[in-house]
Amino acid sequence: MIAVDEYTIVSINDERKAFKAAIDARVGGIKKTWGVEFIDGHEASIGTLQGKFKVDDIWHEAKIGEVGLWFSFLNACKYAADNNKTLLVFEDDAIITSHNFKEDLERLLEQVPDDADAFSVMSPSNQQVTAYIEWINRDSGMGIQHSDIAPPYRVPGAHLICKAYQGYSFVSMIYTPKGAKKILKRVQKTGMYTPADCWLFEQAEQGHLDVYTPVPTEATLVDVDWDNQAPTTIHSSGLHRERLTDL
Repeated sequence: MIAVDEYTIVSINDERKAFKAAIDARVGGIKKTWGVEFIDGHEASIGTLQGKFKVDDIWHEAKIGEVGLWFSFLNACKYAADNNKTLLVFEDDAIITSHNFKEDLERLLEQVPDDADAFSVMSPSNQQVTAYIEWINRDSGMGIQHSDIAPPYRVPGAHLICKAYQGYSFVSMIYTPKGAKKILKRVQKTGMYTPADCWLFEQAEQGHLDVYTPVPTEATLVDVDWDNQAPTTIHSSGLHRERLTDL
């Protein structure tokens, strides 16, 4: 199992105060940290941040907001790694829907393997069918649909959580110190070739990171303000596909 030490909310300005206050009110007894620096891509020195994290490549279609989110993500990982803290990170459009969030989260985390790198508390509803697909060729959408969690995503002895199956969403993420270190090292090798959330889940799918999430029926603790969400295209070497909305 893993256990959260601290939480924080991604914030670069005073907007969405009501959403942030609601998160604080419903998160329970988890300690909040203000120690993570979040990056406004319009104001940051991107070259300085690339040097800080030793990341050379940023994909050429990247929007400045996506670059800011990337470096905010890396700063959160650096905080977790440097302070030996398992860190829960909410985006400021997260909506905690559980009335007993801390207890419900702990129930899930009891089943997460000790060596986990990350845990996504929220999975988008339009991605959840993917948990039941055993892919033959994911790029072309060919796969076998199961009535239960597909074998590649199953975790032995666990019925509340599984391996990450989604392709995006940083709405509510947990990073372990070990996982944070792996992420920081891995991005130095891969560069930033796609939005940060898509990168993390693709790295998990390829076996480079151990990322977990609730099974779809248990993914009820956190939702998102969908009016604030914009569609994202996934770009990677040899791969171009939209976020899955249908199969």
